[in-house]
Amino acid sequence: MGPSLELTRIPDTDPGPPFTILVDTLRIEENGNYKVLGAVRNDGSEIYEGVGVHASFLDDEGWGYGPFDVYCACPFLEPGAQCPFSLEVAPKRYVAYHLHPLGHPVEHRRPVPVVLSGVVASKDGIGNVRITGAVVNENAFTVKNPSVGGALIDASGRIVSVGSTTVLGDVEPGASVPFDLRIEYEPYVRYQLYAQGTRE
Repeated sequence: MGPSLELTRIPDTDPGPPFTILVDTLRIEENGNYKVLGAVRNDGSEIYEGVGVHASFLDDEGWGYGPFDVYCACPFLEPGAQCPFSLEVAPKRYVAYHLHPLGHPVEHRRPVPVVLSGVVASKDGIGNVRITGAVVNENAFTVKNPSVGGALIDASGRIVSVGSTTVLGDVEPGASVPFDLRIEYEPYVRYQLYAQGTRE
């Protein structure tokens, strides 16, 4: 893991979804890029989709990079839930950054719970933590396009790396499908998974 990065976070005063953006890690990568990791929490009463972060970085002369958008590892965010995000920018003399939440209430699709079984985590030999297992549909209806997001968490409880994968297609009631998630390796003590399916 690269050295920590000292940047001032500019308060977000723009209206937006009722989310809180929690920043866990700011660091400099081996390639020199700046990386920010954390989670978006839904403090509202509705389910949202398209959840992410609208980010900008400013240098000491007031010029900057962005805004640009990154999205969380979960397709939906239910009330009280949170989901990790990760963003990276090329290095410059940045002194401050601004984050604004993205998302809109769901309209047609609905998230449904799925269960993960047989989960195994290991290094894949090319710089990733590989997490495999099966997505099980214990619902009485078909689940579409289940997704699995994951975060590596260090000894201080900070998110240090994030990844996600989607299994395209339908999963019938009682059936299961394999998933294979790769998350870029950073020293960690535990991982957390976020699994969801979709019901039209």
